Amino acid sequence: MKTITQNAKQWKVLITDDQDLIHVMIKHYLKDYQFKGAGLQFIDAFSGKEAMEQLDKNSDIAVIVLDVMLEESDTGFKIVQYIREDLNNKLLKIIMLTGKLDIDNAQHFFMKYDIDMYCPKHDLDKIFFMITASLRAYQSAHFIYQLHEKLKKELANQKAAETNLKELNKKLEQLVHKKEAQLENTTCSLQEAIVYARQLAQEVEINNTAKSRFLANLSHEIRTPMNGILGMLGLVLDSSLNPSQQDYLLLAKHSADQMLFLISDILDFSKMESDKLHIYNEAFRLADIIHAAIVPLKLSAQENGLELIYDISPDIPEYLFGAPDRLFQILINLIKNAIKFSECSDVMIKARINKKRLHANLSDTHTEILFSIVDQGIGINQEVIESIFSPFFQGHIELSESKGGLGLGLIICKQLVEMLEGKIWAESTPGQGSTFHFILLFKRVEEEQIKTIPSKTTNTSQSQPITSRTLVYENKNSQTFLSKKDHMVGQSLEPEPKKINSEQLTQLKVKGTSVLKLIDTALNNNDLLQAGKHVHQLMTMATDAGIKKISDNAFRCKLALRKEDTDKAKQMIEKLKEDFALMNA
Repeated sequence: MKTITQNAKQWKVLITDDQDLIHVMIKHYLKDYQFKGAGLQFIDAFSGKEAMEQLDKNSDIAVIVLDVMLEESDTGFKIVQYIREDLNNKLLKIIMLTGKLDIDNAQHFFMKYDIDMYCPKHDLDKIFFMITASLRAYQSAHFIYQLHEKLKKELANQKAAETNLKELNKKLEQLVHKKEAQLENTTCSLQEAIVYARQLAQEVEINNTAKSRFLANLSHEIRTPMNGILGMLGLVLDSSLNPSQQDYLLLAKHSADQMLFLISDILDFSKMESDKLHIYNEAFRLADIIHAAIVPLKLSAQENGLELIYDISPDIPEYLFGAPDRLFQILINLIKNAIKFSECSDVMIKARINKKRLHANLSDTHTEILFSIVDQGIGINQEVIESIFSPFFQGHIELSESKGGLGLGLIICKQLVEMLEGKIWAESTPGQGSTFHFILLFKRVEEEQIKTIPSKTTNTSQSQPITSRTLVYENKNSQTFLSKKDHMVGQSLEPEPKKINSEQLTQLKVKGTSVLKLIDTALNNNDLLQAGKHVHQLMTMATDAGIKKISDNAFRCKLALRKEDTDKAKQMIEKLKEDFALMNA
């Protein structure tokens, strides 16, 4: 039904009477009538049939002035019945005109069908007052009708939101079942999380605010089993494995890491919307946090032929007091972003004392640190650089579709930095790369407190290096940082690859060269399966011989073949040829 408000241009009034004089008298008497700033639009009907036709065509008639006796003595009552029952119109106000009133029939219809009032035909003053009262009642009824429709719409939205949450629970449950076959030890935890999520979904009030609150509460329950999965994978990777098993488990761990990142982004964003994200401050070692942010992204960087290198200025205190988990989250998102849009260059993470103070009244007990994540990727156009910190924004739409991502990472970084009273911004040149800067304030840690802080890194002498190419002389950037390795706290750097004897090296040269020829032949014939077998053979030989560089490049080639990316595989083959050329030199 069309809504009529007090700002309507005209109120529609249907006059139904078989006498022309009645029509003329009413319209003449009310020609200058105004109600709530709007006049009357009269519609004429001279029979019951015409009245019903006009009612069908005009659903927004506010008042009908209706003669009881038309074609028959009770035609007016039949029209009333048609309005209330057939049209189901409870809002239209009915004023009955009569010269001679059938009291018994009138009482029955007045009580049953909500007739507003009766009036003699020629009492124009009374008709005036009755139309005014009817319009006022009609307007009030419409307000209630609008409120009712709004509530119905909100209820429908709530039901739709509930359906969406049920679909989300269904998808999560399917994901759990897929992981059960590989990780039986985590099945119970995952099922408990799904049950808990379903219970919350049934209990919470389904609307936009409630959805955000629900997802925020679910954060711990989803992250806990995912961390269990990663922990189990880490334990298995530390055990004795053949190269194939290690490859498969590395891929599984990489996928689990990416899944945890996505879930964390979604849930943290919902927490921010519902103001449930908390900041917890504690003492920590800066190098530990940067190291922890780099390790889970190592495989993604290797797939893109990249290295992750960090440099902590020596004048930064080793231990700080602040929010290490939120610093970790910011670094993870920015490094992931740099990896996504870089193809062949290194990604650098720098930490410096901020000389231009963001906080004017900074005491000696506090330190401002400027973090910079530098890449040499595709860059960002200046016209969109101000928008990159908006929710769901993806500046390179076509590339983002191929690379994946939700468009939440940067807005999460921005909100976290602002919650920590810091500042974040980006600088970029298209085609040359981007640098994301952010400044955070930390409190210095007293010397007696340092002894109580456990280091979160393992024994670095036994751990794997963060970036394998940092160990290789071909990388100019790595050479620069190697010269300052005392400043690169938290990395395990060896000046040379593992030593092998001359007989092993000669055997590897011969076998490796032969395998490279077989790979070239397979790629030229588009036989990806055969090429993958030869790459695996080469990687096994290099691993057994202890030559890390060749093994890593062969592994990257294998990943490219799995994705059927022959161009990337050929690039890696060229790198392997360069490796063998350097060995023969």
